[in-house]
Amino acid sequence: MIDYSKLKQLAQASIKAWDQHSKADSHKFYEAWCKAEEEFSTAAREEVVLGLIAENERLATQVRLAGVSAEVTVHQEVGRAITETLSVTIERDQLRTENESLRKELDNLREDRDGLLEAGAHLL
Repeated sequence: MIDYSKLKQLAQASIKAWDQHSKADSHKFYEAWCKAEEEFSTAAREEVVLGLIAENERLATQVRLAGVSAEVTVHQEVGRAITETLSVTIERDQLRTENESLRKELDNLREDRDGLLEAGAHLL
């Protein structure tokens, strides 16, 4: 990043001198403003202004890229969360199916046991 603090200081001095001249409407303040304005104009060469514009454009591009990068990261995290949720849901459904099958098998075994107990009750 280029340091434009001197340019900023000169611009502020020019504005301040103009304000003083405007309020007082005196020749002394007018001369101070002319001097400040000339110093600023000398410092604000075309290449300096173009440098400021280029730096602003570069920084704006970096901000946009950072925003896009953050958005991509969010989408990736959402994608991971959805994938994990689907995986857990599939596993849950498989376990439910297996559990139901085991319950049916247990019910069948209980019926078989009860039937055998009834059939063999006379032996006891």
